[in-house]
Parts: sequence; C-alpha cells; structure tokens
Amino acid sequence: LGGHSLGGITSQTLAISYQNKIFGQILIGSFLQRKYETASAIYPVSTLTLSGELDGLARVTRIIESVYFYSNYPHFTLIIP
Repeated sequence: LGGHSLGGITSQTLAISYQNKIFGQILIGSFLQRKYETASAIYPVSTLTLSGELDGLARVTRIIESVYFYSNYPHFTLIIP
C-alpha cells in the first residue's frame, strides 16, 4: 500500500483498518501522523518513508521530529544518501 502527500494519510487509515491484510506501506513525501507518536501506540504496519528535503511537502523540522520519535522503535532504520 502506498500514498503520496495527503494520500499518505489515507494510506495510514486503510493500513490501520486492514492491518491483517496489509503487510507494509510506502509513504512518499509523507510521514506517520502525530497521533501514532505516543508511548502506548505502536504502528502495526511496516512502513517505508521517502522524503526529500527540498520537495516543499513538509517542513524540515517536521521530518526531524518524526525521525527523533520513530528512532526509538526497535526496527527503525534511517538511510541518508
């Protein structure tokens, strides 16, 4: 499952609703919503997030915030080319 920008939000809603049928998702120019950034929330679907720093779709500070939070997840991988 995948989504670009606002489609990434829709993708997350579908992934949560059908998590037993969806094995992964790709978010392009998008990121997991803040509502999943709580100590008790573990996002149940493996997710690859692709972001560019100059695409204008998200503030750099929002991407940094997301990386900071999700780096605490046991299977979090960050790749910087």
